[in-house]
Amino acid sequence: MSLVALSRGLTALGLGLASLAALWWGLAYGPVIETGLMSGAAATRCLAAASYACQFALSICGTEHPFGIQVYTPKLFLGAVSLVTAGLVVSGLRLAFAPQAVSRGQMPPSRAFEGLPPHRKKT
Repeated sequence: MSLVALSRGLTALGLGLASLAALWWGLAYGPVIETGLMSGAAATRCLAAASYACQFALSICGTEHPFGIQVYTPKLFLGAVSLVTAGLVVSGLRLAFAPQAVSRGQMPPSRAFEGLPPHRKKT
């Protein structure tokens, strides 16, 4: 597997999981925001951090939640952020070490900048 594929795969997986976490958060905190127990800005902080205020607001919310989802934990979102970060780091490492790999003969020059957009000349 090439570093380009690894980078893109990690980033895509992370973005997909972040979307899933945001959907889960919305199902849990949507009724909390609608009832006025928390503002949207305060509830948004609960996406990445489980504070006592977040847990308390979920526990005292008396409305019915979609699909009965009354619990949210930020572990999925934090894992997704970690995967996106890992994808970006792999991409950066590939770019940082591609010229050295070419100069040492470890990579053919034609593959050194594979996946990068073409260089534009200044006019």
